[in-house]
Amino acid sequence: MSLRSRLQAFRRAGVVPQAPALDPASPALDHASPALDPNTLTPKATAQPSDRAMIPPRLVLAVFLVLLAIAPQFLPPFYVTLLNYIGLYALVALGLVL
Repeated sequence: MSLRSRLQAFRRAGVVPQAPALDPASPALDHASPALDPNTLTPKATAQPSDRAMIPPRLVLAVFLVLLAIAPQFLPPFYVTLLNYIGLYALVALGLVL
């Protein structure tokens, strides 16, 4: 299967928007996905914002840290040790990534 036929198959499926500058022989954006802007490959600005308010990430982090701080008061020693190992291995993994 050639690259051109694969690209046409993706365009028919709506995965890759057609741009006249890339393929002048193709019809003008008939098969393009209507949710994407063909010039930037990003969603169009016509999308409606959701009605639900988003929870601030700092609030989520604060609640998580408070729960983590009081967890040893209520959890059995096995789970506290398990959380310690998870935290230590997470620090090692972060150190290796950085």
